Amino acid sequence: MGKNFESPVKIFNDFKYKFKERSELEERLNMYYGSSKFIQELSLESKIYESNAFGSLFSFLPARIYTFDYVYMNDSKMRNCVDFRPMVLVKEDYLKDGDYRVKGFNINFLPKEYKVQLMELYTQFFSNELDRDIQMLNESKTSITIYDKKRIDDFFLAVERYLPKVYNSMRIWSKSQIPRKNVKFVKLQDYDKIFEYSGFVRTIKGKHWRTIQTETIS
Repeated sequence: MGKNFESPVKIFNDFKYKFKERSELEERLNMYYGSSKFIQELSLESKIYESNAFGSLFSFLPARIYTFDYVYMNDSKMRNCVDFRPMVLVKEDYLKDGDYRVKGFNINFLPKEYKVQLMELYTQFFSNELDRDIQMLNESKTSITIYDKKRIDDFFLAVERYLPKVYNSMRIWSKSQIPRKNVKFVKLQDYDKIFEYSGFVRTIKGKHWRTIQTETIS
């Protein structure tokens, strides 16, 4: 795989029966990405996000993972949101009927085995770019690779072909749901193990979040 990350399948298999290590990894990811500290932190990756913003809108880089707190989470219109903080692998962002929209996969809603398969496919397509970007970030350089459009298209075509249930779970977020200041990059160093993040998800209408995950890919 790469110099700065491993195969998600290998990590998953290595940790399969190492319950203590797996629990510690899950706890670390949950504490970091599920905490208010993460949203408040202005990481180097997030500075790069800010530098890609345009006007009053956003500019989400395709084939990157972002997370954010929903706007107006306590508002009645948001009561049907199952998770407070989606973790989105972005396919594209675009304008439609005057509204800014982001399209992608909410990794929170995928069962673990599907997360592993998705991120394994991802690292197969973008291993060189990930390696370069992690090295750049380690050197505190505020630049990041803009993935080749054809490679991005080929990746999502591969997801559609080999992981059709994951592909069909794709959804769209509108500008009204996304707070500009709270959008953060998921750290590139965590891409190969993000499947252990259990998600900042709540029970809704009597369903446990694991049930919701199963229904997402059914």
